[in-house]
Amino acid sequence: MAPYHGIINSLYLGAEIPDADPDAYPSLGASYANGDNDNNRNDENGVDFIPLSLAHATYTARATVNNTTGSTATVHAWIDWDQNGEFEQDEYTSAPVANNTTGTVDLI
Repeated sequence: MAPYHGIINSLYLGAEIPDADPDAYPSLGASYANGDNDNNRNDENGVDFIPLSLAHATYTARATVNNTTGSTATVHAWIDWDQNGEFEQDEYTSAPVANNTTGTVDLI
């Protein structure tokens, strides 16, 4: 079985509540996350990658979040910077998401 996730209408990434994905749906290209957009819902738009520049000493990814659970949540993220196929401790970041947040958090 491929990766999948449950649906919690009060906690999700992206601009709209995600649809159910009972199994993985590969994308047509490596740079897309559209493998399950067969119902014309773009629910794979939760993280924006800001263009990388040599002028910056750090990198920021911006996550669109929705949290109405009644509690603070946390977004966890990894980027495989050295492209060795492993998520290592120095490639990890997280950000708190306060209750009643509908907006963005920066993952630095």
